[in-house]
Amino acid sequence: MEPPPREFGEWIKRRHPGVGEVKLVIMKGLFETDLSVGHNRLSVPAKQIVDADFLTAEEAALLNEKRGEGIGVKLYGPGEGAGYTEMVLKNWELKKSNSYVLNKGWMSLVRRFPEVFQRMAIVQLWSFREAAGELAFRITKVGQLPNDRASGSGSGSGSGVKSEPGSGSDGGSDSDGGGGGLDLEYELEEGEVRPERGRPRVWRGSCPPRL
Repeated sequence: MEPPPREFGEWIKRRHPGVGEVKLVIMKGLFETDLSVGHNRLSVPAKQIVDADFLTAEEAALLNEKRGEGIGVKLYGPGEGAGYTEMVLKNWELKKSNSYVLNKGWMSLVRRFPEVFQRMAIVQLWSFREAAGELAFRITKVGQLPNDRASGSGSGSGSGVKSEPGSGSDGGSDSDGGGGGLDLEYELEEGEVRPERGRPRVWRGSCPPRL
């Protein structure tokens, strides 16, 4: 998988004047549990985080002290005009590893944008600091992994990614699938099914289709 484009980080700075440093937190494929009403959260596995410095030392300590409570954040996107959704960032201890999660308002966002949040959609989660220093995130869809289970029923399932200009599903090109870059897979949680391997379709260009 190719590394994410730096242009999107610059776009965030233009879209949110006065923000601090923009960092890519994670690039991952969405699993069934990310789209499940029962789970109601976006998983951000610690092992898969690209830039671990998206939290301040104080925020990291707060999350460790209040594992069940978390801290309130804003999640912008996935569209330019989508505004933001109030979320809670938490630190969960799993059986074999730790994982951050964004929950509370996550499923309301999934329901609003079912064409974006599909099983095995490839998303990027970016962090930045708003003018007053508050932690905020922006999420964008950059592609879709092939998956023969995507036509099934249930929350988050569908017929696959819709064709969008430059998305890779129509106007883009396939990844070479070679080594290096970002790993979209992570240690599966209970109830998750590892998708079949294939050549993911990924956006290439100066600005992603879903801002």
